[in-house]
Amino acid sequence: MNSEIGLTTLSGELIALRSVDITAKLTGVLSEVEIKQHYQNSTTTNIETVYTFPLPIDAVLTSLEVEINGELLQGRVKANRAAEEDYEDAIVNGDTAVLLSKISDGLYCINLGNLLAGEAAVITFRYAQLH
Repeated sequence: MNSEIGLTTLSGELIALRSVDITAKLTGVLSEVEIKQHYQNSTTTNIETVYTFPLPIDAVLTSLEVEINGELLQGRVKANRAAEEDYEDAIVNGDTAVLLSKISDGLYCINLGNLLAGEAAVITFRYAQLH
């Protein structure tokens, strides 16, 4: 499934999320799902996007990758406090940063901070679920 998004806020600002691609593979009783979120900062200033999304309550996140202007970065698991501090430090230093947080069972949030003017980013996460 691919969905092009051309939404604006009530004040007419462009929303950075451009499209979402979802692929799923069912093998026996296991499904593996990949979700790619495509972002584009079309403004002349750096932005932070926040995307909150649900997953099946018994799903397990298996990977996170971020591609920014062709450079592929892999996610690492860290304690909440350390991850939040690293995210804030990167923002303060002018670097682009990504933070994936579990809000509660089945609810997650991705922060993409300091996406530079004109930059594009693709966030890919995968999860598995037994059926």
